[in-house]
Amino acid sequence: MVALVLVQIPAVFIMEALNITSLMIFKGEILQTFELNQRQDLAMLFLKINDYGTLTLEMFWGLWLLPFGLLVYKSGFIPRIFGILLIIAGIAYVTGSFVALLFPSYSTFVNQPTLLLVAIGEISITLWLMIKGVKNNISTIEKQYRQ
Repeated sequence: MVALVLVQIPAVFIMEALNITSLMIFKGEILQTFELNQRQDLAMLFLKINDYGTLTLEMFWGLWLLPFGLLVYKSGFIPRIFGILLIIAGIAYVTGSFVALLFPSYSTFVNQPTLLLVAIGEISITLWLMIKGVKNNISTIEKQYRQ
């Protein structure tokens, strides 16, 4: 699970470097000797590379949610339904990423259901951990400490 997150970190830095570079090109701060059309094309190329990088990272986001969902399911600390929702969200991320990369014309059909499944899984676990999870964790720790 940690390895799937660690792989993403350098990729995110590279993608942000591409975003900053394209912004600098659009502002005219670099490549001033190029013609305007060439600069715009180059900046758009960097932005398009960033889009494909994001699709690749979505695959890692989904792959990360699969073991996280399994851990939540087996934990006993968090209700099992959240683990199931996280696994479904992970599958949705991977499916959406594959469809967008391999069949871009179908990505508009897959995008909304994918985002809905991902939102349900990720938002539900986030809200549970923020609202309910801390109280349960504190009471569990207090009970263990008293014994």
